[in-house]
Amino acid sequence: MEIVFLLSIHHSIYMQTVQVDKHLDQNMCGDTSWRAAGNTLRKKKNLCKTGLEIAGCRHSVAQKAVNMLYGEIYGYAHYLQTAYFIPKKVEFFWYDVVCKFWPWRKKHDSDSEKKMKPALSVMHAKAHSWSCQVVWGGRWQNGASATTGEEVEQINSHFSRLGTSTKHMLPEAREELLTEHALQWNRKKIEKLPRTLADRYSKTKMQLSNARKDLLDNLEQLHVSEDVLTTWREEIYNAALGKKVNGETG
Repeated sequence: MEIVFLLSIHHSIYMQTVQVDKHLDQNMCGDTSWRAAGNTLRKKKNLCKTGLEIAGCRHSVAQKAVNMLYGEIYGYAHYLQTAYFIPKKVEFFWYDVVCKFWPWRKKHDSDSEKKMKPALSVMHAKAHSWSCQVVWGGRWQNGASATTGEEVEQINSHFSRLGTSTKHMLPEAREELLTEHALQWNRKKIEKLPRTLADRYSKTKMQLSNARKDLLDNLEQLHVSEDVLTTWREEIYNAALGKKVNGETG
């Protein structure tokens, strides 16, 4: 990992280039109201920074982060994507509200919209509408493999413990401490990576074998061939896409 963990944003300039959505009803998906999808500027009293937006990879290695000055808004995710992930040709962009973020990004930054593929985090997707899970869900994206998109939650859990101490620090001391924690966290993850990958491969191989057996058993009970699965998948996807196009959230 590069030594610089926190990316610098000239907020007064960059925030003029992104649009903040003032329509609060846009943060609904299914029966859940997603605060991260509100895209509304927020400040905390007596704090110049409201938190960190951290980006990680599928191996739970912390890649980059930006300081949030206005709460969780799309601009920070967009900045990490355009300033870090796209130059490195990363294929998928996982986000727990990607169903809201991606249309916003397509509207305001259509030039780079096709340089990455969107994917909705697997566990967060359970609280989204069924149509959203089909259209955006990571399990429905070709090439996403067994990635869950939830790996960064481990990083967030670790860094959340630092808030009570870093909020009293000077900016340069805070940045140094956060970088040191990121380097230490990544060192442990990388040292364990060979064993972790071997275990993941073995587990995934067994899951695929079991899933294949269950699939064939179900097809036999339904008296249909495996060829029909492609048709069913297309029908489900088209039905889900139709609901999204019509603006339905159920």
